[in-house]
Amino acid sequence: IISTLKTEAFTLKIKTSPYLDIIQETGSKKLAQIFVANFRHSLNFKLDLRVGDTLVMIYDQKYRLGEPFSKPILKTAMIEMKKKKHFIYLNDDERYYDEKGHEVEGFLLARPVRHARISSYFTKRRWHPILHKWKAHLGIDYAARRGTPVVAAGSGTVIYAARMGTYGNLIKIRHSDGYETRYAHLKSFRRGIRRGKRVKKGQIIAYVGTTGRSTGPHLHFELRKHGRAINPLRVVQVTTKKLKGKEMRTFQKLRNYYDKIIEFH
Repeated sequence: IISTLKTEAFTLKIKTSPYLDIIQETGSKKLAQIFVANFRHSLNFKLDLRVGDTLVMIYDQKYRLGEPFSKPILKTAMIEMKKKKHFIYLNDDERYYDEKGHEVEGFLLARPVRHARISSYFTKRRWHPILHKWKAHLGIDYAARRGTPVVAAGSGTVIYAARMGTYGNLIKIRHSDGYETRYAHLKSFRRGIRRGKRVKKGQIIAYVGTTGRSTGPHLHFELRKHGRAINPLRVVQVTTKKLKGKEMRTFQKLRNYYDKIIEFH
């Protein structure tokens, strides 16, 4: 059956929340999720959004037999808050950028292990179960079954993937802005994970184990900035790509094209 691709656009005034209003307008939960996910960390809808603020979206949707199917692709969106307009654009590299050409999805994931229980929090003072003394615990422990996949908490470059003393099997990933994440006590690394390898946020890199100094299968996860351990449960923004030169000029053309369409709506 042949499908057709349509570019859809709409403008609405906020009545309840961007999420609910988009669903009401389009009937698409997926579109609402994509919108909220891309603005979530840069804008505070709860604090700054007012009833009556404007929202504009342009997206591609495939149709088959008159019914939408497959995931909609958000091309550009604008939301006005406190009389200021905020934009995102889907660039040729399949990433979203703001109007200045900064990538918008530059955040570390909170959880490198899905469906896991936190068995130990970040603290400067914890009773150590093996050493039987008070000791700083500079990470988060996620108790999970042996072999549970571990994902990269952010995009970056693997700078270490080997055994290291009490850490057991350890992976270190370098991110931008001086951030580094560490994943310890691993059972094994995923095939192809080695020093110098680029990894994407959410990509499987290893499997939970109990190597090194460990009382049972869990992931010890650390976040460091310029070498200093910080609590991974605090929201951390990592500035990612900023477009430059030829890439920036191509992006500006795309941005100007979409801005004209948004103005028209």
